[in-house]
Amino acid sequence: MSYRTYNPAVRIGNWQEDVCLEEEKLKDFLEKKERGELLTDRAYNLRHHILQKIDLSSPADDGYIHFGDIVCLYNVGTSSIASANMSDIQMHNAQQLEGPCPLTSSKNFEPCIRNAFQIVSADNVDRTGEILHFEQHFCLSTLSGIGGQLKLYSDRATFIKYAKYSRLQDATLSAESNYQCEWKLLVLEPKQRLIMEGMPVPIGQKLLINHCKSNQCLASLPEYTHRTSFGREFEVVAHTHYDPHKIARDINHWNFIYAGQSCN
Repeated sequence: MSYRTYNPAVRIGNWQEDVCLEEEKLKDFLEKKERGELLTDRAYNLRHHILQKIDLSSPADDGYIHFGDIVCLYNVGTSSIASANMSDIQMHNAQQLEGPCPLTSSKNFEPCIRNAFQIVSADNVDRTGEILHFEQHFCLSTLSGIGGQLKLYSDRATFIKYAKYSRLQDATLSAESNYQCEWKLLVLEPKQRLIMEGMPVPIGQKLLINHCKSNQCLASLPEYTHRTSFGREFEVVAHTHYDPHKIARDINHWNFIYAGQSCN
């Protein structure tokens, strides 16, 4: 079997065609670079946009959480913020956040596109401005535009579908809008839940974010960290971790962060 042992600089055979081909490749590369169409440029541009600082909603005068509020989700156990985690491969071809997109929690506390979520209704009715109540179904959505309006999604773990590292029930961001995207807020103390059902949810209170279909609570796992395009981050799953007293551990505790509030 014959093969070429010379590079295009050696003028044998179809050397002219080889030289022209190399020149065309270089010309095409320079044109794409000038237009910002190289895969590395597109990934950098998207990463730059989703890390741009944004303004969260200001706390309402009544002190309660409302539909339409834009917040960050702070996990008490890992002291981190829930964030969208697009891979480099996804960012090469995307103009905005695209699903399915894993959810991680990051030590970057600066509000930006990848870690800001809007509280929206689960029944496709515009409830902007209405107070959110305990055990009322709602969805958490990324912002419009670059944010892609992806909803926090989860479903029961199976033999072929589970969280990548812990193999628990995964939590992702999806373009779907169905029952798997519905969540509700619970108080930490189980004995108080029946009393608090239907009551307004106050700002600044530690909460459980419970998945309506599976009855599992959102958690950030300190023992499962991995490298991402944005640094080392924690895996986020839908799984309730109990202490010996059957109380959800602090890795299931979340706080809705508003403008002007500290994550500490």
